Amino acid sequence: MAKVIEFDIDGYISSYGYNSRYVKSFLKEAGKDQVICHLCSLGGEFLVGVSIKDEFAKHGNVLVDISGSVSYTHLRAH
Repeated sequence: MAKVIEFDIDGYISSYGYNSRYVKSFLKEAGKDQVICHLCSLGGEFLVGVSIKDEFAKHGNVLVDISGSVSYTHLRAH
């Protein structure tokens, strides 16, 4: 049975907060398994959001669960 890796992004998305390096660590751990990212962020750097989206696209099999308040910038990036 395939396992599912879950993680949260629940704060500011930036080079010094949640970023693509953070996401890559979970995607690497997941291997080919499904990943669920629980996203609840009020803002951050747009280009860092795009970089995270690119990591999700490279991995494939990623579900982003948008919960709570999420800035419009992040919705456009994902």
